[in-house]
Amino acid sequence: VNVIDVYRKQWYQRRVRGHKVGLTKEEIEETVRISKEAVSLDISDGTSWYILGNAYLAQFFLCGQASNVLKCSLNAYTKASDDQKVLSDPDYYYNKAIVSKYLDDYRSALTYFSEALSVDPRFAECKKELESLNDQISKTHSLVVNKGKLKAKKVAALMKSLKEKFYSQNSSKVVMVPFSELENGPNKEKVFNCVLVSSVVPMGQTPFVCICLDAHDTCFAVNIYNIDTFKAPKLGDILTIPFPHRSIVDIVVAGEAYCFGLIRVDSPFQIMVNNRQLSNDVLAPLKLTTTAMT
Repeated sequence: VNVIDVYRKQWYQRRVRGHKVGLTKEEIEETVRISKEAVSLDISDGTSWYILGNAYLAQFFLCGQASNVLKCSLNAYTKASDDQKVLSDPDYYYNKAIVSKYLDDYRSALTYFSEALSVDPRFAECKKELESLNDQISKTHSLVVNKGKLKAKKVAALMKSLKEKFYSQNSSKVVMVPFSELENGPNKEKVFNCVLVSSVVPMGQTPFVCICLDAHDTCFAVNIYNIDTFKAPKLGDILTIPFPHRSIVDIVVAGEAYCFGLIRVDSPFQIMVNNRQLSNDVLAPLKLTTTAMT
């Protein structure tokens, strides 16, 4: 119990964010283990749930950026909401916003950033994250609407190359479909091809946002996590994405309406680029630092 008390003091108030230096994977895994133990001692303790949520969020950055870890973090934060002390903490809303942002749930992320600022209007890092997300959404929407802002002749050449690849990827094991035939959420036994026409690298360099066209001339975004942006797909590369997870971003920010389709890719190993599997050196696992507020 003494060890748990130490971790409670260390992890109660944390702003979690991926960086190039900081905590190790082993330290984060130990924190998750002890945080789970603390919750098991009193499942009604909101502070313990909050600490567990922080630990899971830290694990996301160091252990592959998997969406299921973020969902565990969000679940823990939700269970922490019965604690009034937690609800008065701007970092609680800030960390929930970070989770939502990396789950590609931009509507919730913007809401939680705003709630953090309502508790602490001088929260400079939160303002920076909010502005960055607004910028990412705006740039992505503009590039999707304008097909990467490429000239018609260039788009036509890319589409020709894509259609040739589209048919060569056909297989009896999966169904080749265009973006419009994908359902929201996971799409089992489906695969589709698209060509990259532009990209966006947000603050923090994750996810790598690909602006893509499918063979039916539909433009949308593909968020690829855990990839080195310097080794990411480039203009004209053809992406093959099996079992795609689709969503629609449809929000209003500062009076401006933004709407575009989105595919989430947790790992670059889930896709093929120009009919080739990517090598291990494309991964970009982040180390982590956290800022404790006292």
